[in-house]
Amino acid sequence: MGKIIAIIEKSEDGGYGIHTPSVNGLFGYGLTEDEAKESLQEALDSQLEYFDETGKEIPEPLTGEITFEYKYDLSAFFKSFPFWSVRGLSGGQSNGFCVKSAILSNIHPKTSEKPLIKPGLYQ
Repeated sequence: MGKIIAIIEKSEDGGYGIHTPSVNGLFGYGLTEDEAKESLQEALDSQLEYFDETGKEIPEPLTGEITFEYKYDLSAFFKSFPFWSVRGLSGGQSNGFCVKSAILSNIHPKTSEKPLIKPGLYQ
């Protein structure tokens, strides 16, 4: 069984995009997260159909039973919702795709020190 990492991003127009760094050209889009996931699955089915019809060799990540492991691109999320800020990042990966520990707080002065999401919930 192959597991493909799929990165979910909130787009500026309010929809959601999903891309897969390990599989070139495999992406989905939708107005909701579920629609984007369905679009990603349809794109995968189309790619597999293409390889079957042309007789070309299927790339390694697309062989066997495939599952997606969804991760959120928090940098895109915070660009879409500029009224939130993140401080105290630690344990994250430098590529911006995973943040293991962060304190999310509203910029409003009365709540800026009160964490709204506890560390470690992003994976």
